[in-house]
Amino acid sequence: MRMMNLLELIGDAVMEREELLEDIARIDAEIAARSAAFFAQFGKGSAANASDPQDATAQIIPLPTAAGRP
Repeated sequence: MRMMNLLELIGDAVMEREELLEDIARIDAEIAARSAAFFAQFGKGSAANASDPQDATAQIIPLPTAAGRP
């Protein structure tokens, strides 16, 4: 009887784990879709803007050194 309860608990835990993994996959897909929509709308850092010299994301700005010069 105790072994059957243990097996039921293990089965429940496995089912719960599978449900959680499905939830994680769904949330991950939603984040990817929203990110793609955001970047499609605003385009910052996209390949289309990478060649645009006016786009701040395409410019490499050197950081100052300890002497204050790049």
